[in-house]
Amino acid sequence: MTPLRARFERDLRLRGRSERTIHCYCGCVAALARYYRRSPDELSYEQAADWLHHLIRERRQAPNTVNIAVNALRFLYGQTLHRDLNELQARVPRLKRDTKRANVYATSEVTAILTAPRAPRRRDRHCRGCRFAISR
Repeated sequence: MTPLRARFERDLRLRGRSERTIHCYCGCVAALARYYRRSPDELSYEQAADWLHHLIRERRQAPNTVNIAVNALRFLYGQTLHRDLNELQARVPRLKRDTKRANVYATSEVTAILTAPRAPRRRDRHCRGCRFAISR
């Protein structure tokens, strides 16, 4: 384990991040280092932004996945390496998440649902796992 990774994990644990978050953030930073074949502390913010663009365009990562990588980079550069975050936030913004909209029914569909007769309940059903009929 490199000294930078050990420091990064220590800082994540000191701030109370979960093991899953630590695993995800370390994976993102390691992927960045593999992409450029250099240590992340040697990379500029522009190179980090290019890597995120690679994730979006070429690897077609979901916005939530890219935002995890953005958070990992912000933590690495801001907390572990003590760099200025204003420039980083300007160059590496978070993506908008996809919104899920509720299904909207037409007035006639709502009326049909509300006025539909309810099926009568059968009282002579068998209970689960039993041969005997349920009596009243």
